[in-house]
Amino acid sequence: MITVAQADFTMFAQNIMLLIAFLIFGGAAIVGFISIWTVSKALIWQWRQNRSWKKFAAGTLRADGKKYPKSVEAFCSRCGKYDRQVYMVAASIELCPPCYEDHWRTEEFAKRSATSVIGPGLTSEASDKIDSACMNTRRSILRP
Repeated sequence: MITVAQADFTMFAQNIMLLIAFLIFGGAAIVGFISIWTVSKALIWQWRQNRSWKKFAAGTLRADGKKYPKSVEAFCSRCGKYDRQVYMVAASIELCPPCYEDHWRTEEFAKRSATSVIGPGLTSEASDKIDSACMNTRRSILRP
């Protein structure tokens, strides 16, 4: 007969093992929750940082990635419109955003077309002449 003072050591060992298992799984769950929380906060921070950079770059960087020049509040030299943001291109040239976009895009296009080098020391015009000469040579070789 079992009295109150006596203990069942088998049940006691099972209870201790169950308690240890709960502590291990609980600790693993807490570590997993903290890991997931930290990774999610880091990903949210990185997403916000990228969004903030894009917002900043939209106002300070041109489409080609270069910075806009210094801006002032003045009249545009090209269209004569008064604007709070007029870019100072040169000492006496101040352009509003639409005029400046046209200005730098045509300037970049002129740079690229003037310095478009196809081969070592060849501009696009010289390359076109060489290509047409090669085509004439190929045609004369292919003709019977």
